[in-house]
Amino acid sequence: MRSSQEQNELLAGCLREIGFPAHAEPGGGIRYDPGVPEAQSDALDDANYACESQYPLDPQYFTDLDEEQDGLLYDYWDQYFVPCMEAHGHSISREKQPSRESFVATIGTAEYAGWWPTETFDVLPFDEKEAVGDACPPYPPDEHLYGV
Repeated sequence: MRSSQEQNELLAGCLREIGFPAHAEPGGGIRYDPGVPEAQSDALDDANYACESQYPLDPQYFTDLDEEQDGLLYDYWDQYFVPCMEAHGHSISREKQPSRESFVATIGTAEYAGWWPTETFDVLPFDEKEAVGDACPPYPPDEHLYGV
């Protein structure tokens, strides 16, 4: 079973072999540097389909987190990610941070307060993500969150 980061690396490599400038993003996802022209969007869709068929994502990543996983995510953000980012010079607002109990009870619902500390990481330039991403990954390791 592959981690989500390993999955992204495989997909990015596959897309590069097809001819797209794909790179696995620190913290998750794929980026295209310098980008993909609009005229290539259908070809990119086809390439994504081919690569995702070749390297399917484990079904566990498609399910919602359970309460225990939601609690682990909250604890990770609260106790590790936010302090780590701040130690690396990136302030994260705790203004909308709910209590742990509220987070677990409402995440994924319309009542959720919307505290996403990863937004600060997501908008960093790629080189900064690489620099801070090893020290402050925006999500706990898959082996802790998913037990893999």
